[in-house]
Amino acid sequence: MKPKVLAMLCVSSLILAMLAAPAFAHGAAFDGQRKGLILGGGLGGSYLSWKYGDIDWTGTANFKVGYAPSNSFEVYWATIVSYTAFDSDDYASGANCVAVTKYLKPEGRGLFFCGGVGLAYNKNLDDAAPYYESY
Repeated sequence: MKPKVLAMLCVSSLILAMLAAPAFAHGAAFDGQRKGLILGGGLGGSYLSWKYGDIDWTGTANFKVGYAPSNSFEVYWATIVSYTAFDSDDYASGANCVAVTKYLKPEGRGLFFCGGVGLAYNKNLDDAAPYYESY
């Protein structure tokens, strides 16, 4: 992974950690209830495949923020992005969306349905102009 891409992933991680820190400081933020403010995120890896060829594992980050008016319904904005290098260029590929989730059980584990509408993108970080394409 190129240093520029690695630096972007580190900055994204730091921002996510700073946003999540207040929730971890107060144990009542995780009281088992879904109703209320939604703030979540994650870091990991993914496998990226596109029409120009397969790329091995990439660094991936996601973020979710919204509100749950009840214990069985959520409305939120979500984003996921993968940073990678291909043909000596750095790319950010991902999606931003507004989504809803409906849980069949108001508490605990169980079946849920989610869906949303948004915009997917593939941006060459080395070029000045972004490239957006809806899917």
